[in-house]
Order: sequence, then C-alpha cells, then structure tokens
Amino acid sequence: MSKTYVVKQQSEIGAFAFIVLVVGIVFITNLLLNLGADERYVQEVRNTANLLRRVFPEGEPLYTKAVETAFYAYMIKNELKQQYGSNVQILVNLMKGNISVPISHLILGSLAKYILALGFIKGFTLKVFKLAFFVPLMLTIAVILRRKLGFLRDIADELYARLYDPFGDRGIRTVLKVLRANPVPASIAHHLPERGGLLKHSINVAVSASDRAVERGIDPKSTYLAGLLHDVGKLKVYIYDPEKKTYRSTGANHELMNKVTMKELERRFGIRVPSDERVWEVVREADREVTLKELKEAKIDIRPVIEQALRELNVNGIEGKKHDGWYREDLPFAVILAHALNRKVTELLKEQDPCLPLSEEPDHAGVHVVAYANPYRGVIYTELNGKKADELGLFDARVGNEIFRAVYLIRKEVIPEEVLLRWGSSAYDIEILERKR
Repeated sequence: MSKTYVVKQQSEIGAFAFIVLVVGIVFITNLLLNLGADERYVQEVRNTANLLRRVFPEGEPLYTKAVETAFYAYMIKNELKQQYGSNVQILVNLMKGNISVPISHLILGSLAKYILALGFIKGFTLKVFKLAFFVPLMLTIAVILRRKLGFLRDIADELYARLYDPFGDRGIRTVLKVLRANPVPASIAHHLPERGGLLKHSINVAVSASDRAVERGIDPKSTYLAGLLHDVGKLKVYIYDPEKKTYRSTGANHELMNKVTMKELERRFGIRVPSDERVWEVVREADREVTLKELKEAKIDIRPVIEQALRELNVNGIEGKKHDGWYREDLPFAVILAHALNRKVTELLKEQDPCLPLSEEPDHAGVHVVAYANPYRGVIYTELNGKKADELGLFDARVGNEIFRAVYLIRKEVIPEEVLLRWGSSAYDIEILERKR
C-alpha cells in the first residue's frame, strides 16, 4: 500500500470525523440553548400522545412518559427562567455548577417528541404483528359466518313475517317471506318505484282491504292474503338490470304472470289462493285507493311523459277539427282539456309499465284516476289573476263562445319551443273561469 494512499485515507477519515464533531456540537448546542420545554411544547406533546393512543394504543407507556417528561422539564425551566432570565444564563450557571438540577431532566424534556416517536414505532410494530395474526383468523370467521348467513337471514325473514301477519297464518307468512326475498319495486316510474316497493305496497293494500272486508262481512284473513297476492306476478315481470343498476319491465302480461305465480305458490308452498270474487273486488278497490295515496306522497318527476303527451295532443286543431286544447302566443299558458291530457299520460305510463292499475277512461266522477295524484305539480297554474283552481288543479275555460269544463293551464315555459311553434297561435278569445265547487 502506498504512502500517498494511506495519507489520503487518513485525510478522508479526519474530514469525516470533523464533520461528525461539528454536527454533534450543533445538535448539543441546539439542545442546550433550547433547554426544557415551554407551555406550547407541552401541549403539542400531549395532543400528539392522545392521537397516538387512539390509533396505536400499544405504544404505551412511552406516550405517558413523553408527556410527563415534557411537563416536568417545563416546570423546572419555568422556575429557572424566573431566576436567571434566559436559556443562555441558565446554561452558563449550569456550567459553573450553580444549579443543582440535573441537566438530564432538561434535555429529556427537549427530547419528549423523540420518546413519542419511539412509542409510535412500538405501537405500529405491535399493531402490524396483531393484524398479521388476526387477519387470517377474521377471514376464517367471515367464511364461517357467510355459510351461516342463510340461517340468520331465515330467522330475520320469519320475524318480519310474524310482525306483519295479524292472523297467525302460515300462508300469509310464506307470501311475506317470498316478497321480502325478492325486493322488486311496485312500479318502474309510478308508485313506490324503489327497491322493495312491491312488498310495501302489497302490505298497504292487504291492510286496507282487510279493513274493508270487516265492514262488509267478508273474511278478513282471506282478504289480507289476497291483498298480498294481488301484484305477485310482478316478481316475474320486473327484473334487475345490472348495467343500469335498476329494475326494468320485461313487458310480460301482468294478469297472466299473476295467475302463473299464484299457481306456483300453490304448488310449492300449499298457499290456498282465495277464490271468493267478493274478496278480489275489495282488493281491487283497496289497490286503487292505496295507489293514489302512494302517488300523492311520491316525488316522481314525470315531466318527460307530460312533454311527450303534449307533443301528441291535437292542440289548436292542427290535425283535425277535434281540439285537445288551445294556445295563444300572448298568454303565458296553454289550455289543455284534462280528459285528453290525463288519458294520454295514462297511455304513456302504461307503455312504460303495463302493470299499472290505471284506467285509460274516466272512472272517478268523470275524471281519470291519474288526476287524483296530480302528477302535474310544478307545470300548471293553480292560481291566476285571483282565480284559484280546484283541489285537482283544474279550471274551466271559455274558448270563443263555448265553455269547457275541467282544463289544465300548462305553463308556457315547460312546453318545448318546437311544440309551441308547431301549434301556432289560436284566434279564439280565451277566458279562464273558476270551477263550481
């Protein structure tokens, strides 16, 4: 080995030692100049320790030790600072031996956060070790529970069925469990279109129908069962579309699917489907009433259906002498005959969902059943120049010399511009009248 190489190596070692010495002096000086801890430092240590306790509790007792050390150093430094004034003076008196407090107490106070770091390392390590041990165990338990989940679900279904079975009947409970196991909606874009809507609707109809049956001397238990079964065919009509993450109708005949599904329930579970026509008549009445109530409580936006209906109506007689309504450019509304609009909206709704119990002809005091749900909220005027519509949102109107009963005033701004252009402007004088109550 050459002398030059040895000298160079010794020079590099000396330089490295010098750097280490300088860094060490700076580190120690920094510690000594910032002896102990102030109040803010103690609070930071305490807050950090509390956080680490929640996340990595395994790091105790180092967290507690860090807080105690910081607080003890704060108390000592606070007393010394009152006596000597500054860190430099404290340091000078420590070097002269005028202070009897061990310097280690002050230095440890400055290192409280490093103690916290040790606690974090300890807590993190033990947490990882526990997870490495417990994760396989938890996965094993999850597999076992999954196998037993069917049993737990059966118990939940049985409890639910007993809750909504007021007659203690096995057949009623079976139908309830079948409906609960197949959470299809009550409709696609009408009443209770949400997941599980059919179950809720069927119970509502069953309760209403059985109450009616008691009043008429008809068997309430059979009526309750019929109420649960009245739409059971929808279990085969509505299917889940995983791509759109929603249900859709297959378009199958609802009445036919009702009969097929009831036969299947009879064969598989021994359900005795009621045969008394009086029972089914009561259920049909209850179904109409419940459906209307559910519609009134619903917040369904069928504006696209209304817009389509307006496109297909014969407003201003553009496609023949028969008028479905009138529009003038100087009015902020179009006058649309309720009969024409309700019938067209009903047709379009039933095209989307053939299972809807809606008649396309007036069957409630001369008004379509859909009118009682008033799906036109937000698109019609219910008050105009001090005149108010009736509870169904209807006015009367004088068009020319003729009075038309039951009309809607459709707001101009909700009608597509191309529809207004297609209608043109009527030459008839139009006067809006309040309906006689």
